[in-house]
Amino acid sequence: MNALDDEVDLRQYVWAVLRNWRLVAGLAIVTGTVAAGLGLLRQPVYTATSLVSVAQLPYSLRLEGVVQTEPLPERSYQDLALSDEVVAAVLAETAGLFTDETPTLEDFRQRLEAASGSTTSLMKLSVHDGDANRAAAIANAWAEALAARAALLYGPGTAQLESYSAQLAGAESELLAAEQALTAYEADNELLLRLARLDSLRASLADYLDREHIFELLRRDAQNLLARMEQADPQAPASLADETALLLLVAQAQSLNSRASIGAGAGGSAPAQIQIQIGGATTSGQTAGQLLVTLRAYLDALEAQRTDARVQAEALSPALLDVQGQVAAAKARLRDLTRARDQAETQYLALARKVDEVQIAAQDAGASIKIASRAAVPHDASGGAILLGLAGLVAGAGLGVFLVLLRDWLRPPARTAAAASRAAPGQAEEPPAAVPARPGLG
Repeated sequence: MNALDDEVDLRQYVWAVLRNWRLVAGLAIVTGTVAAGLGLLRQPVYTATSLVSVAQLPYSLRLEGVVQTEPLPERSYQDLALSDEVVAAVLAETAGLFTDETPTLEDFRQRLEAASGSTTSLMKLSVHDGDANRAAAIANAWAEALAARAALLYGPGTAQLESYSAQLAGAESELLAAEQALTAYEADNELLLRLARLDSLRASLADYLDREHIFELLRRDAQNLLARMEQADPQAPASLADETALLLLVAQAQSLNSRASIGAGAGGSAPAQIQIQIGGATTSGQTAGQLLVTLRAYLDALEAQRTDARVQAEALSPALLDVQGQVAAAKARLRDLTRARDQAETQYLALARKVDEVQIAAQDAGASIKIASRAAVPHDASGGAILLGLAGLVAGAGLGVFLVLLRDWLRPPARTAAAASRAAPGQAEEPPAAVPARPGLG
């Protein structure tokens, strides 16, 4: 048998469908009528749609010290729209619109549909419900719940901003307390008075130490003069040089005592004065021995003056150390209060700058979700009798064609005379089988 004998001729199936057009048309009419009847009995479904914009902002700020992540893809908002928390919030808000039993969360989710609009920056929130007013109310409530949830997650009201704001309020209170403590301490602080007292004590101590040193130098000069005069004859007249040297030593001591008296008038103690009468020339009649007695008295007075200066200096040391400690403590307290105020101010300024940066970064979140269009009350219901009837007609016609082709395909094919003539030479030609002829159109 040649392979061409197995070729399928589509024309016979077309003729078979045309021959059985009554069956195809009958099935189409029956299914269309049944579908239209079911559509009349079915409750109409209204679809209300609201539009939400998730477009990115036309600008983006980059701030130092603020970690800014990439904006969320627009399609991720669809998952957020159908999340349990958002759907539950919408169901809780619109539960009073259901006159019969309130649907469960899963049943209510079946009424909702979130899809992208003509662009990825628009998202359609569609609600399918048998009541037109309820469908529009649910669609609008859904858009508002989604916008509120997205603003809470990605908008300015983030937990990070709230934490920084709370820290800023605490830093402001600490700064105010530090400034008040510093102001109060400076108002009652006697640091300036203690500094003045310390300077006065230091000046007095330096004066006493200076006098002690000068008296020591004068004493040495007087001892040198004494050593030279002891070698002279006590009965001999005193020389003019010795009298002049002693006169200069006494003058220096009296000058130093005059400065000490001025200091004593300011609160110090006056030292013992040196009262020595010395002639102006050798003709005074003083002998070397008399001048030697005067010089020894001068040495005793110098020693008393030097001892008094040392005693006064030692008496000032405890008071000086006490005032010095008070000044150091006052300075340390003032330094601590000032440092605490500066630290509080630095922390406050840093947190204030951080809050401003986070607020700017939150407002520049990369994508903002807003309600672009609210749903209006729909007037046309989907799934009506006409649409269902047309669908039934198409389905019935298709079913009729399928049955006709199936019946024709199950029939055994007929071997025609043309096929027998094309048999291979040398083979005995078999008589054609008795196959009923395929009816024509008539």
